[in-house]
Amino acid sequence: MACVDSTLTNERVPLPFEDDALRCLDDVARFARSLTRAPDDADDLVQETYLRALRSRHTWKEGSDMRRWLFTICKNVFLRVHERARDQVALDDDPTNETLAAVLLHNKDRQFLLVLIWGTYVSLLVFVASDNWVWELAEDYPVKPIAEIVRQGTPVGQEVFTSHKLPRPSLNFYSERQVIVADAPTLKEKWQSLPQPYFLLEKPVFKHLALKNAEVVKTAEDWVLVTKK
Repeated sequence: MACVDSTLTNERVPLPFEDDALRCLDDVARFARSLTRAPDDADDLVQETYLRALRSRHTWKEGSDMRRWLFTICKNVFLRVHERARDQVALDDDPTNETLAAVLLHNKDRQFLLVLIWGTYVSLLVFVASDNWVWELAEDYPVKPIAEIVRQGTPVGQEVFTSHKLPRPSLNFYSERQVIVADAPTLKEKWQSLPQPYFLLEKPVFKHLALKNAEVVKTAEDWVLVTKK
């Protein structure tokens, strides 16, 4: 049975394989955590489960229970990993595997590239849905509205300097810019030396710096994005 939300219809509409599998991601992640009892190991197990599901998609019958099928793969992967844990050489330490990967990439092997892209996508989904990522988003100030003014108010590829005391990986991710932490003396030096700097500043810091010829580009929450006029 497909993992489909049927609240809007009485009929179950078959989904494409990828959509059906991704709708079960939260359930598979919870099942993996119940097996491993460790968040990092669970994330690895979920990624491997979906990679194997992609390789074995030809064995899945449309209309069958995708959730149960993925649970079976997840459990089998977990058992195999533990059975071979003492004897298996880590993949990252095996130069033969690195050479093989390089050859497959060079030859543009279609199946290998598809698995590589799928694995990266699933890894990002698991990470963004994890408690660590949600905690990072909520820390100190809400990232998304701040990231939006940076993305909209600066040129593509523009470095942005901020008065915040700590770097925020999620701010870089959502703004699609590199946001660099700088103290007050560094900010003043950059303002003087750069022809068109962009600063993301807390409003009290902006007032304290008293930057000459400053133009406010955008504001959000207690933050301002400024550049030179």
